[in-house]
Amino acid sequence: MNISLYKTLLSYRSYSKSKEQIVFRNFLIEYITRNYINVECNVDEYGNLYVEKKTTEQEYVNCVVAHLDINQKTKSNNISIIVSEQHIIGLDENTGLQIGLGHDDKAGVYFALQALKRFDNIKVFF
Repeated sequence: MNISLYKTLLSYRSYSKSKEQIVFRNFLIEYITRNYINVECNVDEYGNLYVEKKTTEQEYVNCVVAHLDINQKTKSNNISIIVSEQHIIGLDENTGLQIGLGHDDKAGVYFALQALKRFDNIKVFF
């Protein structure tokens, strides 16, 4: 696992319907176009990011879906990400309390990026 990439994804505090969600989407577009070949990124009228990687013509291809937003009761943009052997947790630097990082689908975003690396023909929808 590329823990550095995963920590980068977790560092984006992309709360639902926020400008940070757009910033995170734009980071992904830049990351994907810089690190993968044969990819096309498109954003639809709702702000969804659609990525297609094709190296050969195929009638059917796999599609991975992940969401970019996080939903946390406590919101903080001042966090530290702590990695131990078995756990990755967030700490609110203002209060010192543990805070959610949005693992629920930042893991899905990480998986989608790994699938783009692994497969020649794939679609990803964020």
